[in-house]
Order: sequence, then structure tokens, then C-alpha cells
Amino acid sequence: MFRALGRVLRSFIAIFTGRADRAADRIAKDPDAMRAEYDAVIRELKTNIREYMDVDASIRAERERRLAQLEALTGDITKFERAVIAAKQKLAQIKARLEGEGLDRAAIEKDPDFIKFRDAFKDYSTTLAEKKQREEELQTNIKQYTERIDRNVRRLREQQRRMEKVAQDKHEAIADVLSAQERQRLADMEAGISEDRTGERLSTLERQRREAVARADSAEAMAGTAGDRQLDELLEAVEGSEHLDDLDAELWGEDEEKKPSEAEQQLAAEVDISVPED
Repeated sequence: MFRALGRVLRSFIAIFTGRADRAADRIAKDPDAMRAEYDAVIRELKTNIREYMDVDASIRAERERRLAQLEALTGDITKFERAVIAAKQKLAQIKARLEGEGLDRAAIEKDPDFIKFRDAFKDYSTTLAEKKQREEELQTNIKQYTERIDRNVRRLREQQRRMEKVAQDKHEAIADVLSAQERQRLADMEAGISEDRTGERLSTLERQRREAVARADSAEAMAGTAGDRQLDELLEAVEGSEHLDDLDAELWGEDEEKKPSEAEQQLAAEVDISVPED
């Protein structure tokens, strides 16, 4: 079961990874997609800056509140410090007066005025100690808030620089993509020209044309050869008859009267030609 779940999980991861890769390829090839992606990053940086500014404003407000508390507390501390000193001086005066009257320590400590200012002294001293402790806490808090504000200021400046750089990179990246597309288009055109087979086709057509002309010339030459052969045969026949006549003349004599042909004999029969006798 766990193996099946693992396979399903890996399949989902592969699907999302493939989609992310395809999206990245689309962004790398499409200037509009890249512009939209840069705009999304800029919007995210602006959101971060606003969040830092909100946090910074809250911290500053809290620090101001602590500063106001510290200022008020400082006034209270000064007042209670004076009250403690005054109570102490009053006790000293009462003690001196009672000692002058001849009272001992036990009697002096039971004196109502002495008890009143002694209790006041203790109360003022305790309150002063608490306020001083609170003063230290406020000072620590204010210091921490100041440090946080300084960090936020640095982060804000860093985010602002990043946003400015991204805004600048946006134009440069889009220009680079457009330039890359143009270079790719020119490279594809050059590749298409180098792979263009029209020249080869034209060469084939030219070769076929030459072959057709050659076949026609060959046919005409063959036809002329046949006519020449027939003429040669006729000439050979004539020459053969002449040789035959020469042979007959040698065999039968040159003065031998040639026999008339059948046509001549028929013509002679139809036309009465009388030859006068000597």
C-alpha cells in the first residue's frame, strides 16, 4: 500500500515538475509570458514592501508608546527621588529634635511623626525602586524596537533595490528574448536555405531535359540511319544490275539485239508499222 502511495506521489511530482518545466520553457520563449512573470514578481515584491512598511509602522508606534511611558516614568522617578530625600531629611530632623529632648532610640522610633515619615520613606523608596526597574525594562524594549526598525529599514531598502533591479531586468530580459527569437528565426531561415532542395530538383529537371533531348536526337539519328540504309540497299541493287548488264554484254556480245519487252510487243501489234523493203 505504501509503495502504491509512493508511486502515486512520484507521479504527481513528475506531472507538476513537467508542467513547471513546460511553463518555464514557454516563459523562456514567449516575451509576453516573460513580461507577465516579471510583473508577478514585481507585484510580490511590492506586497512584501507594503508588509514590511506595515510592520515597521507598528513597531514605530509601539516604540513611541514606550518612549512616552518612559518619559512619564522619568518624571515620576525624579519626583519619588525627591520624596525619598525629603522623607529622609525629615526623619533626621525629628531624630535630632527628639534626641535634644533627651529621648532614646526606642522612644524616638515610637514617636508618631518619626513613624509617619519613616513609613513614607520606605514607601517612596519601594516605589522608586519599582519605577527604576520599569524604566530599565522600557529602555530595553525601546532599544529592541529600534533595532527591529533598523533591520526593517535595511530590508525595505533591499526590497526596493530588488524591485528596481527586477523592473530593469524585465526590459532587458524581454529585449533578450525578442533578440533571441530574431536570431533563432534568422538561424532557421539560414538552415532552411542550406537544406533547400530546390537546387537539386532544378538539377534533376535539367538532367531530364538533356536526356529527353538526347533521346530525340538519338531517335532522329536512328531514323536517318534507316533511310541511309535503304538508299544504300537500292544503290547496291542498281550497281548489281549494272554489273549484271556488263556480264551479259561480255557473255552474249555487245551487238546482240535486245528483245523487246511485252509492252513494246503489244504496242507494235496494235500499231501497223510497215517497214519498206529494200
